[in-house]
Amino acid sequence: MSTTMTKIPPAPTWDLESIFPGGSESTEFKAHREKTTTKLKQLADTLAALPEKIDEGSVGQWSDFIVKLQEVGEDIDLTYSLAGCLSSQNVEDARANEIESLADVQVSEWTQMLTGLEARFLKVTDSEWQLLLSRPEMQEVAFYLNERREIAKSKMDLEREKLALDLAVNGFHAWSRMYDKIAGGIKVDFTEGGETKKISMGQVATKMSDPDREVRRQAFKCMLEGWEKEAEQTAMVLNNLGGFKLSLYKHRDWDSPLFEPLVMSRMQQKTLDAMWEVI
Repeated sequence: MSTTMTKIPPAPTWDLESIFPGGSESTEFKAHREKTTTKLKQLADTLAALPEKIDEGSVGQWSDFIVKLQEVGEDIDLTYSLAGCLSSQNVEDARANEIESLADVQVSEWTQMLTGLEARFLKVTDSEWQLLLSRPEMQEVAFYLNERREIAKSKMDLEREKLALDLAVNGFHAWSRMYDKIAGGIKVDFTEGGETKKISMGQVATKMSDPDREVRRQAFKCMLEGWEKEAEQTAMVLNNLGGFKLSLYKHRDWDSPLFEPLVMSRMQQKTLDAMWEVI
């Protein structure tokens, strides 16, 4: 069997030109990010001026703010997704990584406003709350708003929540980006059809679904070997990611590290227990 090393061909890329032409250096993409930053500042001013009570005179302001908050969230999601695609297809794209960092800041600012809104949710009466949900533009998001109002009861006070979100930018999210960069840089030797090539961990993962058991076996072995080479750095990253979350849960008085995942999955502990019992 030949073990001659061959140069791996260029990785496949997405066609993102229809969204913002020019990749991470796109002037249109830059304009989108700048416009989003401006919208965030305007929204912060709007939230500060939002009346404390919800009545016939103010309910329109409340619903208008919620709609605009959703729209800006979609703008940030677009920035995150596009930058993520660009950095995934080229881990050396420093500009794309920089844009992801900017998106982290924008997410933090957006989430702080959502947290501020949640704090206001707790101050309004049930009758005021129902008046807000009765608005036609709130019908499709009523379930989500009720959920956010309930979740807000289990969080810290507003100022500490804002501080945690600020610290997450250069803490939790920064460690997460480090993990992605490590994963993107790992290459392993993979032999198939008598030819050995260096492939990425993402490409190895696709081999795990191959109908040939020997291909899957080799893929699993390569995946373990690839991560073992980065074990020390990866362990440091994962420990800091977990440590950040555990510290946050402690200050929120969340007894279990499963509390947030269960809330995000809209699942009760007894449901999870039942699933594991069956398994």
